[in-house]
Amino acid sequence: MSLEGRCALVTGGSRGLGRAISLALARAGADVAIMYQSRQPEAQETVAQVKALGRRGFAVQADVADYDRLRAAAEEAVSALGHVDILVNNAGVPTDGKPVANADVQVLRRIIEVNMFGPLSLPHALLTHLRGQAQRQGRADIIFLSTTRNLYITPGYAAYTMSKIGVEALMKVLAKEERPYGVRVNAIGPGLAETDMGQASMARQGRKDIKEIAHTLPFGRAVQPEEIGNLCVFLCSKEAEYITGQVIYVDGGFTLK
Repeated sequence: MSLEGRCALVTGGSRGLGRAISLALARAGADVAIMYQSRQPEAQETVAQVKALGRRGFAVQADVADYDRLRAAAEEAVSALGHVDILVNNAGVPTDGKPVANADVQVLRRIIEVNMFGPLSLPHALLTHLRGQAQRQGRADIIFLSTTRNLYITPGYAAYTMSKIGVEALMKVLAKEERPYGVRVNAIGPGLAETDMGQASMARQGRKDIKEIAHTLPFGRAVQPEEIGNLCVFLCSKEAEYITGQVIYVDGGFTLK
């Protein structure tokens, strides 16, 4: 699968799934701009790894909950790359695990602003550009990162679950709205992944490492970040030309009824 000639913007690209997605896109031939909030050293490391793969890499700073800065950063990415025709909405914050009755309302608000308003704001800022790119080259792609937690209810995940269900609804609406313009819109829902966020989830449960529960997971392991990156490449490739409006869950079948 080749993404030669294409340019991607990946939010939350400094580490974890965002880094894996950025590197998978670069391996497939895309140039990549990553957006980060505060982890500049990690962001520059991702950029260095993209460049080591022979692709152009750039980092732009923005809090996805700050629309004005987000729009400016998106314009910086377009200017650096020349265009953007792949947009990956990956940035997100986890829950603190507290039930609604004990939660800080500012924490709840922050989760919604980053996980739901951010993924709405960035397409809003770039859709005119994405439509133009789709007209010129035949397609553009928007990928949202969701979660398998939408498929089963977990106490302490109210705002997080709300935000990700909202993202899936947004994806489906955008898929219909943008289909006439050649923009394909899909979502990926990872299960428990071997990332910093996955490890933090384990810590909230009093566990030291994901490997402590590996025996309870399909195939005896967690989702590998590279698997999410590879799926992202596929969804943006010509091999997936007829796929839009879909959520693809990657959990080894854990949530099968």
